[in-house]
This record gives sequence, C-alpha cells and structure tokens, in this order.
Amino acid sequence: MKRVIEFKNKPRIIASATAGGPKECAGNLSDFIDIKLQDEYYGEKSFELAERKMLAETVKLAIKRSKLKESEVCVYTGGDLLDQIISSSFCVRDFPFPFWVFIARVQPWEKVFWLHQL
Repeated sequence: MKRVIEFKNKPRIIASATAGGPKECAGNLSDFIDIKLQDEYYGEKSFELAERKMLAETVKLAIKRSKLKESEVCVYTGGDLLDQIISSSFCVRDFPFPFWVFIARVQPWEKVFWLHQL
C-alpha cells in the first residue's frame, strides 16, 4: 500500500540537537555534539535505556532551541540505517506528537541486484 502525505506548507527543520558517547566526542566531530556523554550507558543499566534517554534529551533540546512548545511540534521522524527503530519508538511515547519512521534498509537480494548492475 502506498500513501502520500501532502503538506500545506513545506516542512522544514528549524532546530536540531545531537548527543554522542565518549568515542564520538573524542573524534573530529566533537565540536558538533551538543550533549557529550561521559560514559556509554549515560547513567542507565543498559545501552538500550541509555539510547532512549539520549534521544529524549536531544528531542527536548531541539524543541527548546526551536522556541516551540511540545504541543506545536507537527511530527517527529526517527529511525536509523539498521532498521532498529525501537529506541525511537520508546522515546517518542513520552511526547505529544505523531511519530513517523524513516528506514533506509537494503534487503539482501537488493545488494545482489546492485552488484549485478555494476
């Protein structure tokens, strides 16, 4: 099933925020990381809980920077390149706006197909 969503006005990004662990903060992108974690677990018992906390903190910071109220946010998009969207799903449950998933995943057969195209 294909769905098309048409916006009355063009969507735009008006604020952003980033979080990174010790390894990311030690790298050459450190200047672009807003929330710098001292440990990979961010004070949580597991990395999954830490990831959820990181996402929530970055969402809150981006909303603060946008000067919007949470109720004024139209949509939250989240996801990752590995199709592990569980953290985004759990994080957004605590916010009052809709959640859209972004997945950039290539199926194994597509990799074979693209290799044949080369």
